[in-house]
Amino acid sequence: MRIARAVLPALALAACTVSSHRLLGPAGAARAPSAVRVLFEPPHEPYRVIASVEASSRGSWAFGVTARQDVVIERLKREAAGVGAEAVLLQELGDHPLQSAVTSMGVESESARGTIDVGIGAGHVFTRAFGRGLAIVREPPSTP
Repeated sequence: MRIARAVLPALALAACTVSSHRLLGPAGAARAPSAVRVLFEPPHEPYRVIASVEASSRGSWAFGVTARQDVVIERLKREAAGVGAEAVLLQELGDHPLQSAVTSMGVESESARGTIDVGIGAGHVFTRAFGRGLAIVREPPSTP
């Protein structure tokens, strides 16, 4: 019973993870997330990959696609900063559909002249933003 009390909260916290990294090389000293750049294409200078980073907008109160993606990018930068990266080379940024909600209502009226049916419906798909990339640092120039 003691083990269950210790393990269950840990599993619950792990299920709520909103960002993560997997080291692919030696990590550097942590830095401020604001110092980490986001790159949409590989840099022209040589670089080294430190880690693979992933994040989602889970648990945020961000509304709208752009706001959710901003949350994901900030979380990617925080993960990359934690392993000492100078930049995140963005590989994927998108939305996952979570669930949908649909509602509708209708009215029918019958008279001697005929029947009239009127209906209206609405639906919405709830999504969560996600992203993944590579945490990178510039390689020092090689000396001849």
